[in-house]
Amino acid sequence: GACTKCGKGKYCPSPSLAEIDCPAGSFQDQEGQTSCEACPPGKECKDKAASPTTCPKGTYSNGGIENCQACNIGGYTSSTGSTSCVLCPVGKSCTDKSKDPVTCPTGQFSELGDDSCRVCSKGYYDTSDNKCKECPGGRECDDGILLSDKCFSGTYSPEGTDICLNCPIGFKCPTAGLDQPVACTPGSYQDKAGKTECITCGANQ
Repeated sequence: GACTKCGKGKYCPSPSLAEIDCPAGSFQDQEGQTSCEACPPGKECKDKAASPTTCPKGTYSNGGIENCQACNIGGYTSSTGSTSCVLCPVGKSCTDKSKDPVTCPTGQFSELGDDSCRVCSKGYYDTSDNKCKECPGGRECDDGILLSDKCFSGTYSPEGTDICLNCPIGFKCPTAGLDQPVACTPGSYQDKAGKTECITCGANQ
């Protein structure tokens, strides 16, 4: 009988055998071929009878696959036809794997391979080198940001505390930016909180 040309997406290693489908991850876009070709890196071969298609942004292929793979969490590729993904750098977020990393906002940080930025823990703030540091004494930290003003007189803030506290009873806080209250000396007292001075005891006390 008449010979039939081997179809696209198939291969015919022997004239005496029926045509065979190209295996997954390979293609053949020509007729009458004795073998299929492996899908090249940076491409996918969903349709075995067509030319390979380029991996879209946010995906990659190191070759021989039907479908490009999405970057793992914390990885990205902002170009098409990628053979691998890049780890999200320090101080950036990569929530969209197909776009360039975005710088973390003030008060937030990220480590290598983090997909999103995080706020520093309570009592800490984000430094310019993307590290969380303890809130210094006499200052306030809000949502990972070191506030510019010192604690007012009448208040204080120990290191690692994110808010200024009222000076307690029996103490004075005479200046701004104190990390500890000052105890009233013998012969003086303070029966109210949030005060800058102690009261000297009268002769009748």
